[in-house]
Amino acid sequence: MIYGTEVSANKLELIERLINNGEYQILDKELPATLLEACDKKQLSLIRNTIFARYGYRFRIAETFYQI
Repeated sequence: MIYGTEVSANKLELIERLINNGEYQILDKELPATLLEACDKKQLSLIRNTIFARYGYRFRIAETFYQI
């Protein structure tokens, strides 16, 4: 998160709805930069991968920070 940038609870709720509830229609609109700045690396990766998957991209390897 970039210091000095405030992100409303509603914006963070959008990310939670996207990641945890699979509400992918949220990605039909451009996400505000302040929202993306508030995301951690894992959340950004999930958002990016969701966008690619919606367009049929097939993933070949797992990213290391998801492995248990």
